[in-house]
Amino acid sequence: MIETVNKVVLPWNAWYEDTFLEISFPEKWQVDIFSLRGNKPVYSAQLREEAERMAEILRERKIQSVAIAIDDLTRPMSYEGFFEYLIPQLASWKYPPKVKIIIGLGTHRPLNRQELELKVGKTPFHFLDFVEVINHDYRNDVVPVGLEWGKVPVKVNRHFMEAQYRVVFSAIVPHPFAGFSGGPKMVLPGLSNIEVTRRTHQMALMGFVGKIGNVHNNKFRKLLDEFIRKIPVDYFIGFLTDERRQCIYLQSGELLKTYYDLTDVARRVYTIPRPEALYDVVWLNAYPKDTELLQIDTAFNPVLSAEEKFWHETTVFVVSAACHKGMGVHDLFGPGGALYRAPREKRLLKGHPVLFLLPTISREAFTKVFWEGYQLFNHPEEVILKIEELFSKPNLRLGIFPVASIQLTAP
Repeated sequence: MIETVNKVVLPWNAWYEDTFLEISFPEKWQVDIFSLRGNKPVYSAQLREEAERMAEILRERKIQSVAIAIDDLTRPMSYEGFFEYLIPQLASWKYPPKVKIIIGLGTHRPLNRQELELKVGKTPFHFLDFVEVINHDYRNDVVPVGLEWGKVPVKVNRHFMEAQYRVVFSAIVPHPFAGFSGGPKMVLPGLSNIEVTRRTHQMALMGFVGKIGNVHNNKFRKLLDEFIRKIPVDYFIGFLTDERRQCIYLQSGELLKTYYDLTDVARRVYTIPRPEALYDVVWLNAYPKDTELLQIDTAFNPVLSAEEKFWHETTVFVVSAACHKGMGVHDLFGPGGALYRAPREKRLLKGHPVLFLLPTISREAFTKVFWEGYQLFNHPEEVILKIEELFSKPNLRLGIFPVASIQLTAP
């Protein structure tokens, strides 16, 4: 959906505030906003039905221990609405199964208690006699599963492997080299040892990947699926989100089939019509992946997924993000990590000015993640003044992607 306005309200600061950033642009600018389609959120009754379905499976199979792997705050979905139905149901049993909810961090930072409650709600913490919420620890809590990636032993979270019944929840959103996030990636690298995580990310550096928004003809995906078939996951629930991080669609079942079915739906949900104009300014707002500097590169998704350019030779690009948690943590790609590389100019945007609106980020932190030739600003007004300085004409055409980190551009 395209809307033309001059006062724009961008979603801002996912998880911690979920507020808005209001920006007023000059009257002579034509400002087009590319929003996602207005899909309705899933009703609570649907979440209840899904929770009841899962509880019934556990009852029928007489499951005594279940591990539920979920994604962290770098992904947009909260599972509070699901757990507030599932956990009380299990608590009503005479002998409820032991439940371990495991945050599949990969090599990201662990979540504190407040952040765990943002992800799963308060309900699990009211039933600590049989429920435990834990962060994945790739250093100390992984065990061999009898497989090797090259000559690297594959290890997976101990709590997940020891459970009688294994479940994966994940949001499915566009991913630069896996096509879409979630699904099998929740196990490898989400619950793996860092050596395996390193191998998965090295495949991206070597180019053995697919295109964003496409899970087919993807060497990384094919190899990952081979491993997942040998590390049994009993049940999977995938979730799609809207511009305010609400669940708009979910599907459950066997991991691989359900996941690939969902990616077809996700492609339709997250794809916007191809822009017809060539814009003077392309504004990419990183919400809902705007919590950490190390995650906001996904704001370039609409550009990376475009088969035809909607920008010209002198177009200015703007990236905006709240970055409430500062730089963030990635023990492989972050500063000091084994795969860290000095930032360079983006090949696709070579020669284009790229301006970053990051109110909480220092220049020192910024240049550890993005090329030093890019400019950093703390206020929207400064960005607008810089754009006016770069163009001699007063009538500019601006295209805004309010949730760029989950948006794809149609062919």
